[in-house]
Amino acid sequence: MIDAHAGTLALLRYAPNAICETLCIISGTSTCIMALNNTKAFVPGVWGPYQGAVLPDTWLFEGGQTAAGSALDHIVHSHPAYTADMTYSKLNTDLGVFLTDPILHTRSRDLHIVPDLHGNRSPLALPWFRGMISGLDLNSSYSNLLTLYLATVQGLALGVRLVIDKLKKHGLNFSNIVICGGWLITPFICMCWQL
Repeated sequence: MIDAHAGTLALLRYAPNAICETLCIISGTSTCIMALNNTKAFVPGVWGPYQGAVLPDTWLFEGGQTAAGSALDHIVHSHPAYTADMTYSKLNTDLGVFLTDPILHTRSRDLHIVPDLHGNRSPLALPWFRGMISGLDLNSSYSNLLTLYLATVQGLALGVRLVIDKLKKHGLNFSNIVICGGWLITPFICMCWQL
């Protein structure tokens, strides 16, 4: 069993009575978006269906974001305000404070990031696709780093949202999401995932 499949099996223990209604997200350097169903279906831009790959008598559907965690690291670490002792815990704490300011938190509305720095695996299935930052300026402050961090997290979250929407369009429905890996330290990433 490969790593993302094993991660899916481990996460399903949190929804033992709703296996086919649970979306599993295994996050790290890349992100795997895993769903099981009792029915075979074809979802463009999503790998599979693979029969019995995680559990017998189920079909596995596997979406993904290539280099999602690496993209977040690259964008944050490339900013002039980043320091080697900075942690995501500090960024998340400061971002929480930042978002309470009614003027500062709107800054990400003019900054848009497509974080597919190493191609789009799902739902576009375009390995040659590359990321983009629109709205970048010469601001090199810590506040600007927080804005860039938020915009990157929003871009990653919306990428997952596109995969969820594609799965739902082809008959897979979810009542909950379970997550493991690096995104657990980035609570803002789940803001766009309403089921």
